[in-house]
Amino acid sequence: MLHDINITVNKGEFISVVGANSSGKSILAKLIAGLLLPGNGQVFVNGMDTTNLENRNTIRRCIGLVLQNPENQLVAARVEEDAAFGPGEP
Repeated sequence: MLHDINITVNKGEFISVVGANSSGKSILAKLIAGLLLPGNGQVFVNGMDTTNLENRNTIRRCIGLVLQNPENQLVAARVEEDAAFGPGEP
């Protein structure tokens, strides 16, 4: 479970999320990407609420996510294939 998370990432910034196993890093990333929905509270990406279905495609165009284990990848078994798969410009 995540509690009291508040983060702002400005345009052009890169961030790293580090922590022990099972500390919530993947959950946080999936919440930001809209792959998981918050049980409580809200997640906004560029001012868009991730729980709003109309925002999901736009949000996912803003977020890059590569998971550690190939079996957990979103589309393909290899990072190269996952990175090559993505929505085109609207």
